[in-house]
Amino acid sequence: MRYKNYDLPSIKTRYGDYHFKSKLEARWAVFMDLLGVSYEYEKYQGIVSVNFFEYAYMPDFFLNDIELFLEIKPRKPVESELNKAAAWANDAGDVVFFYNLAPDNGIRMIGCENAIPIMDADVWRWCECLRCLKVDITAYGVPRCGCFSDDEFDMMLLGKILDIDFSQTPTILKAFSMAKKHDFKTNTKARKLPRRASLL
Repeated sequence: MRYKNYDLPSIKTRYGDYHFKSKLEARWAVFMDLLGVSYEYEKYQGIVSVNFFEYAYMPDFFLNDIELFLEIKPRKPVESELNKAAAWANDAGDVVFFYNLAPDNGIRMIGCENAIPIMDADVWRWCECLRCLKVDITAYGVPRCGCFSDDEFDMMLLGKILDIDFSQTPTILKAFSMAKKHDFKTNTKARKLPRRASLL
């Protein structure tokens, strides 16, 4: 099997309760399991309209706690994929693309009622709040949980307090490293990594 729109082979891979269409998708599932992110694989599907044509569309993942659809690609998504995701975003919910296995190259299609969806490119990142340990996908990897005040973020920017890269926390980096090395010899799901909150 090959990735549609890419000249790359894809290898069907069994992991946990799912048969993934590619090993790359399975690696992302390992990553999410290690972080305790709840997901459903290819559960939602529908018909989207793009330039007067209708297409079947089924996002790879739905992230339950983050309330986002997630698409995984081996390379930067092509225009036709972005257009389908844009149509989906208007009807069903925002879609974030990540390509390859990197935590910081997300492209988000943000739905707008009665308007063209907004494409926010290459600024969406996985992040982890070091206070409440919430894992999220946000613009520039800045947590939305409210644990850090705007004043604290301003002081980080000005260098007055330790600047934290929430998208490069030890837990996120370890989860990516482990997902890249996962061998899929058994279909047993990866166990959530132990984490401890920090008072920072």
